[in-house]
Amino acid sequence: MDLAEGHVKALGWFEEEGCGGYGKLSVFNLGTGKGYSVLEMVRAMEKASGKEIKYKIGSRREGGELAERGGGGGGEDGKKDPK
Repeated sequence: MDLAEGHVKALGWFEEEGCGGYGKLSVFNLGTGKGYSVLEMVRAMEKASGKEIKYKIGSRREGGELAERGGGGGGEDGKKDPK
């Protein structure tokens, strides 16, 4: 399923189920199932634009692989943010 088709399906769900009302939230992951690092995204943007993007690599943050690749909420279990 491509991204546009995913949006159409999500809108169809809202038509059938309703938006849930004020203060309620529904989340739809339209990703590919594979997370990407910030550096991978920078390189992809450089390739797509044909221009060099300046960046600076800083110290690593806590949270491990899940936080670095967008695999969860940032916690090591992928369910909650580290405190």
